[in-house]
This record gives sequence, C-alpha cells and structure tokens, in this order.
Amino acid sequence: MDAAVDHLLCEMSDEEKRRVRGMSERDFFQSQNGRASSIRTLFGLLQGNKALLKSCGSGDMHPDTAAHILLQALWKRLQSPPARESPEPASPVSTGAYRS
Repeated sequence: MDAAVDHLLCEMSDEEKRRVRGMSERDFFQSQNGRASSIRTLFGLLQGNKALLKSCGSGDMHPDTAAHILLQALWKRLQSPPARESPEPASPVSTGAYRS
C-alpha cells in the first residue's frame, strides 16, 4: 500500500500537494471521485489485484473500498509533516571518544 501511495504522490504537482494539505478530509474526499476511478484502473483493482487489496485490508475487498483506503492514506500522508533528514552522526574523533 505504501508503494501505491508513493506512486500517487509522485504523480501530484507541488501545487496540488499544497492544496490538499490545506483541505479537510471531508473536502478532500468530495473532490476525489475522478481520482478514485483512476486508482481502480491504474492499480488493477477492478481486475483483482489481490496483493494490493490484501495490503489495504482484505484480498476480497471491493475495489471501491480499496480506492477509498488508498485515498485516505494519501490524504494522511500529506497531512504529516515532511520527514526531516536525520543529522549525520558525530564522528568518534570529533566527540573525543578516543581520548584517554
């Protein structure tokens, strides 16, 4: 599921990402009918992509439900602050770890 959400994020422009970050979850879902249809087609949900359906919760899940779950994950990911790179770990030499 994470790979599918990553793919969806890569397809979005920075402007679209900013716009979604400013939307409530309800507003987001009301604006996503076309995207849900695209998700069902793009990821083969209508053809029974069991691996993705299973990662959304159940291999027997309805494709519409899976598309909704993917959209929800997309919205949540965009609401999370961007991951910051962790600082470079300090070298043992620069921290004095080798001093006696």
